[in-house]
Amino acid sequence: MLGISGKEIIETVGKYIDFDDITIFADSTGDPILSTGFNSIPLSTDGKKHNPELLAHAIFADYFDVNTDFDIYCFDYDDTIKSRKAPSAVFNESLVDQLNKLGKKTFIITGNSYTSFAFIEDLTGLYTTGGNVKFAGQHRIVDMTYAFTDLEVEEITRRLISLGILKFENRNNQRICIKPIAGHTRQMLTSLLELEFPDFKVIVTGKQVCEIGRAHV
Repeated sequence: MLGISGKEIIETVGKYIDFDDITIFADSTGDPILSTGFNSIPLSTDGKKHNPELLAHAIFADYFDVNTDFDIYCFDYDDTIKSRKAPSAVFNESLVDQLNKLGKKTFIITGNSYTSFAFIEDLTGLYTTGGNVKFAGQHRIVDMTYAFTDLEVEEITRRLISLGILKFENRNNQRICIKPIAGHTRQMLTSLLELEFPDFKVIVTGKQVCEIGRAHV
């Protein structure tokens, strides 16, 4: 293969493999005969030793488009920042802190309480209960614009009981949360609730939860 360029190699292999959906990385610090003709990036340390960390970063940057710079980042918490099975989420939480220190606006949307997130510094906003409850610092701000009235909660409660659904929770008149629901029955229950409550929105959340809320949510 001595004297054969990287482009010639790809053209030859391309007769047998479709490269249309494949991104090719060429080491700009390597031999020019191999990297010329490609979007070359540095993949070696000091131009001598291949650095797998640089290659891994390039792959993730291309696949997840992390080269795009955003000013606002919004995260789910359970099974996103913190796995339900993991004892700690220190690493991911530290990444949120780093975004804050870079001047980015970071938000978390969760069903958990504020005290679960007090460790994250300078969090721009924490939204719970479907986005209706916001914590700005330690100040709890409840938006009642789309909340259920007490009469609506009474009616929803009555109708759920009539359907034989007894395990549910009223979350500050913002959502009626039904849990736990076995995975194989949740779709059936969701369809039933959509028929029973056509004026509201039935939302599937988490792994074992259905919620009834306002249609705007």
